[in-house]
Amino acid sequence: MEVLKKYGLSIVNTYYKPQIIFGKEVTDLYYLKFINIINKHECESLLFDMNESLRKGRNIDEGFVSDGVEYMHYGILYQYPNVLIEDTLIIPMVDLKEILEEVLKYY
Repeated sequence: MEVLKKYGLSIVNTYYKPQIIFGKEVTDLYYLKFINIINKHECESLLFDMNESLRKGRNIDEGFVSDGVEYMHYGILYQYPNVLIEDTLIIPMVDLKEILEEVLKYY
């Protein structure tokens, strides 16, 4: 929950799935909008790969579980210790992992 406060985000549970609500000020954080599009399985896949990268202390070279999510139209690129989204937003991998873990609680 602290990471959501850090970035001025909140989560609401809609009829279909959780949604990230952005603060009043529009920033590069808007590129996290992909979280509102992905499903539970895709969220879990991203978390699995980030956990592996964080556990090994580097990018994992092959076998990304989240390949389907990463290379679709979401523009997600792992660059340990960060994640680059849409060639614009660089967010620490640990922070994105915590945000996704919070979203997963609402499924």
